[in-house]
This record gives sequence, structure tokens and C-alpha cells, in this order.
Amino acid sequence: MFEMLIMSGEADSEAKACDDCKHCKVAVSWWCTNGDAICERGTSIPGVEGCPHWEAATYKKDVPWILRVLPGNPWIKIYLDKETK
Repeated sequence: MFEMLIMSGEADSEAKACDDCKHCKVAVSWWCTNGDAICERGTSIPGVEGCPHWEAATYKKDVPWILRVLPGNPWIKIYLDKETK
């Protein structure tokens, strides 16, 4: 499974939506991997706003550059700045 890596912009901590959450992962499609959130909603399909289990996805600055460029890295790059959103 791949994790989101925020390349630019900031995660929206007010909306607390799945589109920039640390627990949202992708394989063939997007999935929530937070066990408590899945039990409360009864599904692992993302698409929630105001989730109490929301955590910001990993930021580019928090990952060493060598890990971002190696083949087989586990990230999907997302851009949250207003110009590219």
C-alpha cells in the first residue's frame, strides 16, 4: 500500500477530510486504515469530513530526500496548494 506524501501546501486541519489524512492509503483504490474509524463507520471506504481520527498526512520535509527518490518508495505525491488543487 502507498501512503500520501504532501509535496506542497498544508493539510486542512479544520475540514479533517480523508483526502489529506495519514490513515488514507492506496493500493488499487483508496482505503482508510484506522481501525477505530472503520469500526465507527462500518466501512474502510474514505470520504468523510470532520473525522475525529484524522491526522495530517506526512509532509515532504519530514522524509529524508534519499527515501523520496529511491525506487519502490511507498508514497503517492499530493499537492495541496491552491494553484494545483
